Amino acid sequence: MNKIGFIGLGNMAEKMLNQLSKQNFEFLGLDNKVERAYEFSNKYGIKVKSSLAELMDEASFIILSVRPDNVCSLANEMKKELRRQHIIISICAGLSIKDLASYFPNNPVVRSMPNGIEDSRGYSALCFDKNCSKEQILEVRKLFQGIGEIVILEEQKFASFTAFSCASPVVILKLIEYLLQSGTYLGFTKKQSLEIVTANLLSCIELTNNGDIGKQVEKLCSPGGIGVEMLHTFSQGLVKKTLIDAFIAGRDKDIYLLKGEDK
Repeated sequence: MNKIGFIGLGNMAEKMLNQLSKQNFEFLGLDNKVERAYEFSNKYGIKVKSSLAELMDEASFIILSVRPDNVCSLANEMKKELRRQHIIISICAGLSIKDLASYFPNNPVVRSMPNGIEDSRGYSALCFDKNCSKEQILEVRKLFQGIGEIVILEEQKFASFTAFSCASPVVILKLIEYLLQSGTYLGFTKKQSLEIVTANLLSCIELTNNGDIGKQVEKLCSPGGIGVEMLHTFSQGLVKKTLIDAFIAGRDKDIYLLKGEDK
């Protein structure tokens, strides 16, 4: 069995482990905060290692889960322990394949953006460099399938994926929150609002599988009816523009991180 070594045990690593710990993998972990490492050991069954040498002696997959600006110095520390069979997987936001290949020129490197919603229905994105063999690509795909669906992307789409897939749940949850607040404003209890909104959301998801969403909206509206009146008011609030602008802002933030800048 391939052993998976996490260098850094931050929030992203925890989201992965929350799903992967249910699969048949063996995990090793190293973190500057020893107490956090042992917390992960208790929660996810990882074996805590005290040094890079220990971790890299056992692990085949090396998952980098540190700040992007720390990867260069980390790579220098790893050089003595690197072997050709090590597959380097970055889950660091904004770190390009080119950067990874310069830090680890003799190893296969993978840029990833893991499913961040801790649910197997979410998506992870992967991008492989030229040093990855077909067998290694299959192994990495199998690993990430343990946390949900996967999509293989050209690297130039990573920033858009990060915003549209990984960060979109915060926007969706906020929209749901506004729906619940509308129900409360109209006189329903929080419990009633939640039940109604949940039922409607599930029904709408089913409707999206039946074809063109615009046509589904038309079917639900009567000429001059309540739905039409609500849509008219809804469209005046520039919701569509605000939503698109939010995703563009998220994409641009990821690009700034890639360039080592910030807003």
